[in-house]
Amino acid sequence: MSQPVIGFAGMTHLGINSAAAAAARGFQTVCFDTDAGVITKLKLGKLPVVEPGLPELIEQNKQRLCQPTIRVRAIYRAFVCWSTLSRVDWGETPSW
Repeated sequence: MSQPVIGFAGMTHLGINSAAAAAARGFQTVCFDTDAGVITKLKLGKLPVVEPGLPELIEQNKQRLCQPTIRVRAIYRAFVCWSTLSRVDWGETPSW
């Protein structure tokens, strides 16, 4: 029996890290973003976020990460990851 495929929608900081972690655990991942350029850049190793160890994790697992061309009968789980604010977005005093 093959590993289930996990889908991730939204290649934000959360989406990229979650997809990379799932791929590192042996799952095939299918990644989506409303901006197709984000997926293209990911495949080229250009990350829109900074996270220690993430470039290496993606490089080690690129054969399972963000494979929109694989044929799947079903996605086992799908996660929607929207943008979240960071300290850079709100400055030093969050308004919420």
